[in-house]
Parts: sequence; C-alpha cells; structure tokens
Amino acid sequence: MAKKCFICGKELKALDPYAKTQDGKYICQDDVEKIFSDKATNWSGIKLTASTWISKHTSTGIKEFIDGPNKVKLSEAKGTGLINCFVCNKKIGLMNDKATTKDGKPICFNDVNLLFNTSSATKYAIPSKLKRKVKAMDSTVITQALNDGLEGKLYCPHCGSTNIQPLGSHRKGFSVGKAVGGAVLTGGIGALAGFAGKKTKQTDFVCMDCGKQFKN
Repeated sequence: MAKKCFICGKELKALDPYAKTQDGKYICQDDVEKIFSDKATNWSGIKLTASTWISKHTSTGIKEFIDGPNKVKLSEAKGTGLINCFVCNKKIGLMNDKATTKDGKPICFNDVNLLFNTSSATKYAIPSKLKRKVKAMDSTVITQALNDGLEGKLYCPHCGSTNIQPLGSHRKGFSVGKAVGGAVLTGGIGALAGFAGKKTKQTDFVCMDCGKQFKN
C-alpha cells in the first residue's frame, strides 16, 4: 500500500522526503514546512531536528499547529518539544493530552476539568466533547471565566458577561434572526451549537451585552 501524506493526501514516492508521526502517519516535506516558523528542510530533505520533533507528536497535535496561528520554532524543537498550558503555564508532556482554544492556545487536562467543573479529563485523555467546547472559545473568555470564578455558572461564552436572558421571556427589542451563531453551555461553559428554533431540549438565551445567542 502506497504511503500518503495525512495532511494533503499526496502519494509519497520512493525518493520523496517524508516524516512519520508518533501515531504512525506520514507527512510530506511541503506540509512539514507548515509546522515550523523557520526553515525545516534543506537540499537533502527534512532536517533531522524537524523529523525527530514530528516523531514525538501525534498527527492530531501536528494538524493543530498547521491549522492554527502558532508555529514551532525549530531551535526550540531541539529540546523536549513540550508546550505550556496557557492557563497555568505548566508543561504539557509529549504523551499527555491537551485541548486547544479557538485562537490556538493549548490548555492542560487539569484546567479543562476546572473550566467545566468536572473530573472526566485525564492526563492522557480529554473527552472529545470537552475539546470541541474549548475549540469554540477564545482564550480570553476562558481566562476571564476562571478569574471571575464563573466555572459551573451560566454566562455568555462569547464575551463572558453574566447579563443574560432566556429568549422566551425577553424578546422585546431583540431579533432572533439577527442573532449570531450560538453555543451550548454545559455546566456553564460554551461550545458551538446552532441557532434558536432548532428542536433540542436546551433553552435559548441571549447575551444582553454582546447580543449573541447561545443554548443551555
């Protein structure tokens, strides 16, 4: 079976340079360049430092770097390759799981548990539903929620305001049709969901400060 780059799908020929991730997926030279902020290849192919760093990271983690705004400095890749949780600033181990915010910042399992008032996230496995919720939130909203002690409480996942109203009890002066895409609050923390009117068991709310709607 031919090797293919897990990012672009390109078939890798016998002489094509490639690297291999921790979970055994292949990545072509062109996509390797998208991981790092400095030159990761040379005339002979992929630099050893870059290839070694990739071998210590999963395909999921590498794709987050490619899709997100943060890139890896090759000079830093010579070390442990560890990254810091943006909340507590503790190192996240190579084998440890993490979640990533909408603006590309990593958060450790401990702070995910704190954020959602749960204990379901572990060092090596953060539930995918919690990762999706974190992915829908900016790091600034998460920081504000934790600093204000809002974990487990109902607040706007877009701006962090607690000035919210159920749509059914406060419709005057607000058009549901103008509301921006909402979010689901589970345990008081937001994740991307949908628009009002969708048939769910959740309650529609609107933030009276930013005007955006979400579900709970």
